[in-house]
Amino acid sequence: MIHAVDVVKKALEKGADETAVKLVSERGYRVEVEMNDIKSSSYIDTARLLLTVIKDKRIASVSFTFSRTKSIDGAVEEAVRLARSSNKNLYWRSLPEPGKVSRVEGLYDQRIASMQPEESVKIVKNALTRALEVDNRVIIQSGSLETYEVQSEFASSSGHDLSYSSTTMSAFFLAVAKEGAKVGSFAYDEAVSRSLEADVGGAAVNAARMAVDSLEARRVNSFEGNLILDGGALAQTVFTFAQAYRADNVWKGSSPLKGRLGEQVVSEKLTIVDDGTLPGGVSSAPFDAEGTGTGRNVVLERGVLRKYLSNTYIGRILGIKPTGNAASLLDVGLTNTIIEPGDSSLNEMVEETRRGLIVKRFSGETRFQDGVMSVVAKQSYYVEDGEIKFPAHECMIVDNLYVFLGRKLGLVGKELRYRYGVYS
Repeated sequence: MIHAVDVVKKALEKGADETAVKLVSERGYRVEVEMNDIKSSSYIDTARLLLTVIKDKRIASVSFTFSRTKSIDGAVEEAVRLARSSNKNLYWRSLPEPGKVSRVEGLYDQRIASMQPEESVKIVKNALTRALEVDNRVIIQSGSLETYEVQSEFASSSGHDLSYSSTTMSAFFLAVAKEGAKVGSFAYDEAVSRSLEADVGGAAVNAARMAVDSLEARRVNSFEGNLILDGGALAQTVFTFAQAYRADNVWKGSSPLKGRLGEQVVSEKLTIVDDGTLPGGVSSAPFDAEGTGTGRNVVLERGVLRKYLSNTYIGRILGIKPTGNAASLLDVGLTNTIIEPGDSSLNEMVEETRRGLIVKRFSGETRFQDGVMSVVAKQSYYVEDGEIKFPAHECMIVDNLYVFLGRKLGLVGKELRYRYGVYS
């Protein structure tokens, strides 16, 4: 059986000056859906390894999937060869030293770890039954349910030897509704949880309802009014904005938030936290991809930029502390992005709207680099005089991300939900 510490030893024996190893093993089941029926079920048993080697400030990484019982000598030799032939990274100093890692609750559910394939199939069948009961015009085009147990290890030549176990239950459904030659727009929903409590059936039903609604969609003429972002649309917008406070994007000069710590950058109604220690959080973990302990980082406090998310490498360049957000030794990532709840319900937002749209999903482009926002509202509902009137046809929304989240932001909802990597 191969462990991360064993790979570190091999890399040093092959001539590496420094090395870091991330090893992730997954075991579980996947059930796939196609055209209202179960297409297949399969067993997941994989091990993925990311090996980074440093030789005379030359850095190289290899990533691959393998059997944990097989030798990886060839991969180690390849990584060392790549490092020797790479250009020097003059910004590189050294691997971070081991430190305190976080204690995170709610990452493991024994019920998921011990699930049998028959149970997974039953959950999917029940979800399909509920979705198809919504309307006989619904077709669940595709979908899947994955239940898996994960063992994560991190080791380095500076002395890290870390590990933790977790479980995840993840499902998605893509639905469409047809009536004769009339076809609605595709509707998508998902359910993800560290525990068996993921609302798989609810995701299937929600996708089905949105698909049926789109059959009755009406065109809306251009207007200026309120935009109420719900679920995926809000998460997509905030996830894009979050790229601007990643320290690697700040250092590269691609973020307009560079040099703006302590300044008001969005509406004072907006507080955003990145929390890798959130109990049961989908992206929670005791440590990041460089072995640094995760934490709760208040990035924006009432619209004021308080910190950039960073790993050790970028932090040393910018002179800031690492925040437990290493996606790799050189890259920065997000953990659980959380919008602190406001005090308005969806109903209250609707009641305050003279004309507007509730939007559940966007397609199109939003760029954090310059704020350009040119998106299509995929599942939306027209609101007039405080009432939801009808589903709206797909329509364009054009704005600037930073103005959108700045002076135009009116209310923040109090109902917190997880969508697309964001609790919003």
